[in-house]
Amino acid sequence: GIAKQAKEQAMQGTSRQFQAGKNSGFFLSVRTEQQARELNEKYWKELKEGRMKGLKDFDNTYYLIDSGLLAEKGSQVLEMLEKNKNQNLEELAEKLNTGKEVIRGVCAFLKESGEIMEKKKGNYTFIP
Repeated sequence: GIAKQAKEQAMQGTSRQFQAGKNSGFFLSVRTEQQARELNEKYWKELKEGRMKGLKDFDNTYYLIDSGLLAEKGSQVLEMLEKNKNQNLEELAEKLNTGKEVIRGVCAFLKESGEIMEKKKGNYTFIP
């Protein structure tokens, strides 16, 4: 039924490997602790060496992102938010020509480091 389909979709998560400017980027988001543990085991070397970063956001989404992609997109998001204090997820994704889930993940890392805040779901503000 519908509940089973929704559960299967939630278990699949989102994975993207794509070109981001000059660099190749890797981004993954999942919604279950089991998937997060599996990713940590699979990418433990990259995480330990700092080539990838992992984070659990307050909405229980687990993000895994290439450090270069995070640095590139993170600086772009900060630049956008410095110019226009408030931006929503759709605006950021469109202006940066990047998928919404990737921007959501980048913003989760920026929130964690105290550089931006999420006033309400999907609306971000720069913290000077």
